[in-house]
Amino acid sequence: MLAEAGEVEQAERWYGVAAEAGHVTAALRCGVLCARRGEDKPAARRFRVAAEAGSVSGAWNLALLHLRHGDPDGAEPWLTVAARGGHGRAALRLVVLALHRGDLADAEHWCGPAVEHGPAEVAAKAQRLLDALRAESLAS
Repeated sequence: MLAEAGEVEQAERWYGVAAEAGHVTAALRCGVLCARRGEDKPAARRFRVAAEAGSVSGAWNLALLHLRHGDPDGAEPWLTVAARGGHGRAALRLVVLALHRGDLADAEHWCGPAVEHGPAEVAAKAQRLLDALRAESLAS
């Protein structure tokens, strides 16, 4: 509520206190505030704490930081955690990474969760990719 009221510094201080005490949502919110300021290292630390405690959003946000820094290999394990936790956008990113590697089977595998768990636009993209991958496998 403090962050929404424009008192971001105070909100971050209290989120930090709660995060240090093991509050996963506070770690995630503190990470978001750091990332918005472009402070990726503290954001990554907070997202990792949240992700390792089972937060799908923490894993997703940590993966995005890796991708922002051109590190798809660092992002992939966190995308996998998020996708297995039902994050459709993470599953779609795994499809893209698999396609970049030329791993059509892995791309096809991750299309399913992207279709199942993604918002409408993600599900539609994943379905088109899945259809194309299946057509390609039938043609070969």
